Amino acid sequence: MTGERARGSAPFSIPADHICFIAAVNPRDVAAGYLDGWIDAAGAKRLVFLRRCDLRREAGEFVLLDNWEAGSPEFDELAGLIVADWGDDPEFWWYAAVSWAFTMPDGERDRMLRVLADTYADDRLALVAADPDGCGSAWIAEGRETYLLARARSGEGLNWDDSSALMGTDRPEEIDEALLRGEEMLGVAVIGLSLTHPDARQILPRIADVLEAAMAAGDRELCRQAVLSLGHTGRLHGVTDARCLELLRRQPRGNTADDDLWSFVPHRELPWWLWRHHLPRILRWYLWRRWVYRFEDLVEWTRATLRRE
Repeated sequence: MTGERARGSAPFSIPADHICFIAAVNPRDVAAGYLDGWIDAAGAKRLVFLRRCDLRREAGEFVLLDNWEAGSPEFDELAGLIVADWGDDPEFWWYAAVSWAFTMPDGERDRMLRVLADTYADDRLALVAADPDGCGSAWIAEGRETYLLARARSGEGLNWDDSSALMGTDRPEEIDEALLRGEEMLGVAVIGLSLTHPDARQILPRIADVLEAAMAAGDRELCRQAVLSLGHTGRLHGVTDARCLELLRRQPRGNTADDDLWSFVPHRELPWWLWRHHLPRILRWYLWRRWVYRFEDLVEWTRATLRRE
């Protein structure tokens, strides 16, 4: 049993920054979400902008939407035309709503799921509300497969011919699927992921996968790009992991990751071989600093003595 669905009937809103990580949205998703009230005008504009950057020359209807101020009559009219042309898909936003509810404490999560089920009078949503840990988790997994993984697998999540677009990569799953497809500009995308994703725990396994594949294939340029990504992650997040370090150890010393990890990750978390690489330079610097300062102190003492005399 599925209830009638009215525009503007969404029971709560969802932040655009949550949506951009859980799905590779298409124009219909944004337009319908805005018209239904899942996202406000600012959220719609942000998703449109992010997807326009993701796709660049292939952005199509995102470019048209971006030409108008969100909330304007022109934006509303175009959103309606896009939904009419693409057809409706309410389950995208049900997936997003369940996913967003699962970021809340259990009590608030359960309340949001009940409100969602009551609003749309759908038997499946009622099951999700009744059994969040079972049916809810399964619903999220199915939605993730449909709206994130399948779209990433087909390549529609990003424009893989555009290095500028790939520098904005912020969905780790795009890297997983691109590695399987053997995308030519995979290295650019992993650099983009290291610069844009907020969670190093999502970045580091992808860097390791790419670096390991590059080493196996003897692809020196991809190795360089993966190592650069590892350095960016260390610099921005102050962490690394054992697998990345083991792969980095097999790279020529003096690379950018060596220096960035040494500079931004706590030294106690770094392996002995990186200490050994940096120790001679540190000792040279220490000795030079020590003797130069001693010489400067001697010069100052001599000048002071001469002035007293």
